[in-house]
Amino acid sequence: MPDQYSSLPLPEEPTSLPEWLPEQRAWINFTISLRKPFTEIDDVDLLPFHTLRNSIILFVENPTFLQQFRQGWSEAFAPNPQYPQARMNLLGDLFYQELEAFTNSVKAQQESESPSNELPPEERKSFWRKILGRGSTVVGSAKDLIDNNPELKMGFTLLKELLDIFKG
Repeated sequence: MPDQYSSLPLPEEPTSLPEWLPEQRAWINFTISLRKPFTEIDDVDLLPFHTLRNSIILFVENPTFLQQFRQGWSEAFAPNPQYPQARMNLLGDLFYQELEAFTNSVKAQQESESPSNELPPEERKSFWRKILGRGSTVVGSAKDLIDNNPELKMGFTLLKELLDIFKG
């Protein structure tokens, strides 16, 4: 176990599996995109949270979690007496777009010569804290929309709280 002052690297990114459905890939891409802001905000006072950070990331990227995510997605966006299938498909598509928008936002930041890359360290951290805040909002959406499984809800809650801790 690392001592309390050493930085613990993030877990390896999961390997894409062909049987993953688009919504599972969108979730994994979202969690992978969180790695950049987590590493940009690496303050000494956050070092004790690195083990927790890694455990939560591994939990929400775990194949069992992904299977439950798929099942929860199917149930959350299934037709019901109040809403026809087209309406539920639209709601699922909107959440999918939210996951993708966050992922693409982080990718664009990493791949571009963005002005934030040239900011002084504290301003750069502030920028990435704002990104973590957006990630927390996305996880809040997941928790609100796919609320039909206690383990999923727990994973979403833990990830959202972790994002909030790191964003400060």
